[in-house]
Amino acid sequence: MIKPPPEPGPICGTARAHMDRLGAGQGDPLLGELTLALEELGALERSQALPRARAESCTRVARAYATLERAEESDEFSTRAVALFSEGPRDDDYAEGLYDRAKKLARAGRTTEAEPLLRSAAEVVEAGGRKHRLAHWILENHGLALLELKHFAEAEGRFRAVLAMNAAAPVTCKNTIRAGALANLARALAGQERTVEADGTFTVALAEMEQQMGAEDTRTAELLALWGTTLRQHGRAAEAGPLEARAAGIYDAWLAWARKSNPQFPRVPDWEALVRALRARG
Repeated sequence: MIKPPPEPGPICGTARAHMDRLGAGQGDPLLGELTLALEELGALERSQALPRARAESCTRVARAYATLERAEESDEFSTRAVALFSEGPRDDDYAEGLYDRAKKLARAGRTTEAEPLLRSAAEVVEAGGRKHRLAHWILENHGLALLELKHFAEAEGRFRAVLAMNAAAPVTCKNTIRAGALANLARALAGQERTVEADGTFTVALAEMEQQMGAEDTRTAELLALWGTTLRQHGRAAEAGPLEARAAGIYDAWLAWARKSNPQFPRVPDWEALVRALRARG
């Protein structure tokens, strides 16, 4: 007697979600993600769901549009999400919604608009004892926005807060967060013409990055290029030159190694443009 085929087993949640996306997008999972997000938002609006639920749904729609590189629609739903989050309590979800919107604005070069959102998110983080899972990123990005707007004293406070948070947290992997925060703190000090403190702080940042990642790592090069730019902004081009030349050499070496290892290695326009710019400065 021939046995019937076994009943199909249960499909795990991740596989089911992927299949749903494929079905909704007619084979395109990214389009399916957007379709499902829009359907969810429509259902919430029809049922007059609470603002928080609609805000979270708007955020998912905005992210789906961003994945499809449809910036205008992503911007629209991100703005709607912030407005809806503002109707609810000032809690962690509210901070995350503000942060998500601020990142989009900052990437578009709209720092003046991003800074107040980051400030509000940072206030929520500080009121909650900095236990929010995005606390480090919120404080750091607010500091970066303040640097760009030349609010150097306030930026210094943000980066010191990041360093304090980092010191209190257990480190389970290579810790480049501290080195990055120190480098940005040095930039804030330099902006206040506290040259000796700034130089000393950057020296510590570079030493820690070299210890954690190695003297020839691209993250070390990133720090060198960053400090070179800062020095030039303060009329110290002669000191910036050697740092920028070293950074360019590190990027060049990595690109050469990658192409030798794999002739099909894709171009890295950002690195290549950076190397050209660094060499041009010298």
